[in-house]
Amino acid sequence: MLPESATEPQLLTYSRETLAVALGISVATLDRLDASGKIPQAFRLGGRKLWAREVIRDWLSAGMPDRLTWQALRSSNATAQGLRPWARA
Repeated sequence: MLPESATEPQLLTYSRETLAVALGISVATLDRLDASGKIPQAFRLGGRKLWAREVIRDWLSAGMPDRLTWQALRSSNATAQGLRPWARA
């Protein structure tokens, strides 16, 4: 028998609700942080606002910089490694 985690799909994104839970904050606080540019930029898919788990993990590891600083960090890392700026550094 497979362990329970092996049977569950690994999600690639966070919704507003799941990201708020993961960060230990309310959805209202998440919305305020998003509106003020304190978290990475979300993308829309099917009308839903989503964040890539990989981006959030890397953002947390980088010390949770504001959105503009985060974008600059990712762009400079990608450029230094010869990657496209939107690719994972």
